[in-house]
Amino acid sequence: MPTSDRCCDGSPGGMTGEQPVRPGVTADVAPGAVPPVPSVPPVPPPTVAAVPDPAPAAAGPSSEEFRALLTRLDRAEQDERRRLSEAVHDGPLQLLSVAVLQLDGLAADSGSPALRGRLQELAGVLQDAVEMLRRITVAAALPGPDLDLAAAVRQWTAAVFAGTDTDVCVDARLGTLELEPHTRDTVYLVVREAVVNARKHAAPSRLAVRVVPGPRTVRICVDDDGPGIPADPLRAGHVGLPAMQARARELGGRLDWSSGGGGTTVTLVLPAPSNGRVDR
Repeated sequence: MPTSDRCCDGSPGGMTGEQPVRPGVTADVAPGAVPPVPSVPPVPPPTVAAVPDPAPAAAGPSSEEFRALLTRLDRAEQDERRRLSEAVHDGPLQLLSVAVLQLDGLAADSGSPALRGRLQELAGVLQDAVEMLRRITVAAALPGPDLDLAAAVRQWTAAVFAGTDTDVCVDARLGTLELEPHTRDTVYLVVREAVVNARKHAAPSRLAVRVVPGPRTVRICVDDDGPGIPADPLRAGHVGLPAMQARARELGGRLDWSSGGGGTTVTLVLPAPSNGRVDR
């Protein structure tokens, strides 16, 4: 059958009337041609909410502020110890002194030699307690600026070993260390704890507090000739040693100890003082 390139109405396209046009496609596409791809409107980029910058971290205290805080804490501790010493002195110490005087009076008035002897013995015991409390009230307070570290340690060891036969020796060079007030007080507290531990656990016949100077460190040793301490004193429940370790770390140092049949040595190792030397 013959074909025609013309529609029934004489117009090209083969259909009567207007041919519908797809959106985006032109109507005058040549036969057999590939219609163009419809254009796609650009997709806008997703909107990202702005994240505010994090607030700057609060600045920590400066070294000057930290030293000032330590100074205030030291003063507060000294005030507390002073009040405690005054309370002991003005309270139980005075009552014990009055009791001694009354016992002495009763002993003098007693007509019984046996009772007089018992009263005098009891008065002597209470007088020993009075003297011990007096030494403790002096030593309990941190040493003042007019008392060097060696003298303060001597006072403390005298109070702790009062009434015993222990031979105590304190190195005079302990008083020549040029230490800041907080460092000085912390050293005193560590040595004091070591002395108390020796008294309670070792009952030594000899105790020495020594200073071993070095170019970069200074060692403060507390030696006794007691029976020694357990191999693992921290596990054995000695709460004083962890406190001493914490104080040593606070000063940038460390705490060592060694023990055996010949006794125990507790050593506080500190950086050398700011002057770089210890009087030898």
